[in-house]
Amino acid sequence: MKTLFLFLTVFLCFYIPSFAQTNWVVYDTINSPLPNNTVYKVVSDNSGNIWAATFKGLAKFDGSNWTIYDSIPNTSYALKNLFALAYDEVNDFIYVSMPDY
Repeated sequence: MKTLFLFLTVFLCFYIPSFAQTNWVVYDTINSPLPNNTVYKVVSDNSGNIWAATFKGLAKFDGSNWTIYDSIPNTSYALKNLFALAYDEVNDFIYVSMPDY
């Protein structure tokens, strides 16, 4: 009985966690066009895009390409110090919050 218990303990501790290993990539301003290394919030949308609110703009990563939004189109508003980011799954909207506007 002790042998079975020891076998199950070793199996559960070493064999099963090996399936959960994932390759992580850390993105920063050196290896990506991320606007700033200060990232306040990260969300994903229904299409699988990753959105990051940074100190100097909004970044969208689709898994291979980056799109950077540093201003609001057709306005003079700069997207800076984005300290909050929310995603509305029902309407497929991204909401950002800036302290100055």
